[in-house]
Amino acid sequence: MARILVAEDDDNVRAFVTRALAHMGHEVTEAEDGGIAADPSLGGELEFMDPRGSVPLMNAPHLRIAGNLSAGSTERIRPQAGRMVIFPAWVMHGVRPYRGGAERISIAFNLAV
Repeated sequence: MARILVAEDDDNVRAFVTRALAHMGHEVTEAEDGGIAADPSLGGELEFMDPRGSVPLMNAPHLRIAGNLSAGSTERIRPQAGRMVIFPAWVMHGVRPYRGGAERISIAFNLAV
């Protein structure tokens, strides 16, 4: 069977899904958001920095990245259990320090299509 990570901050939903998958024979690891939903000051945001600088935004506004990230800017996305963020490999990225006491799991991978 499969190894599955269940990332859900609702305790009841996470417990139910974990039990159901384990009952089907899967090896299940569960994770929550580390308390960030209740206390955003714990940090741990995913940060994106556009390395192109401000020139493309001034000369070619149509080249802005989908969402709020514009050329030359820095954006942060607060972690949320179950959220998947996909972005181009050339965008500089990092994770801000997490100051909570709970376990936090982040999974990163490269994808080629």
